[in-house]
Amino acid sequence: MPHPSVNRRDLLPSSRRKFIRTVGAQVIAIPLGAIAYPTLLLAADKPKLDPAEPTATALGYTHTAPNPNKNCEDCQLFKSSGTAKWGRCAIFSGKLVNAKGWCYSWSA
Repeated sequence: MPHPSVNRRDLLPSSRRKFIRTVGAQVIAIPLGAIAYPTLLLAADKPKLDPAEPTATALGYTHTAPNPNKNCEDCQLFKSSGTAKWGRCAIFSGKLVNAKGWCYSWSA
């Protein structure tokens, strides 16, 4: 039971406002963080492709392209965040490929 001199109505609105303000700030901050740091989302916790993996071997993937004019960063299947040395490939999902790499699936 609250003390008789404390009005319960004075306590509830301020804590409710504080709660709404805090939750509102978090709801706005999460998407803004995702927009501000896309490179962290792109390469977060993804392993680099090992050329010895079965799929990489079957497609002749190498970290260094035999022809410097045909490498992963110029391929349509490659997704990078600008000047990154590693990026995603539509063929090797879940792995990062070297921007200077190459495989038989290279497409201009």
